[in-house]
Amino acid sequence: MKRLLLLAIASLGLAGCAHNCVVISSNSNNSARVGSGFDSIVGVTTSTSKLAGDLVVGKVQLVNNTTENQQVQYKFDWFSQDGFNLGQGTPWQPISLYPNMSKVVSAVAPSGEATNFNISVCQMN
Repeated sequence: MKRLLLLAIASLGLAGCAHNCVVISSNSNNSARVGSGFDSIVGVTTSTSKLAGDLVVGKVQLVNNTTENQQVQYKFDWFSQDGFNLGQGTPWQPISLYPNMSKVVSAVAPSGEATNFNISVCQMN
């Protein structure tokens, strides 16, 4: 029980470090800049593909367009064709983006019902 409580507190602490966030839908055709404080720091481009068994794989390219290290966190939320949240999103994942670095992050849908996703990307301290 103590472990679960500590994990919950740590998760809240990680989410509490975020300053600027953006949520991008896999249906979006545009790249996005993360938050007004990011300006041109992180570009986000989404894509989807199917695995065997009709599971959707969400892929997102994160780009650090500056000369400074950037600390961000991201998570995927999955949705059915009707737009219903399937309630089985990924946990927040921290990532370091070094100057002028591009990194692709991905996640596999939790079920065959998922047809698209949102990715939340937040800048950390």
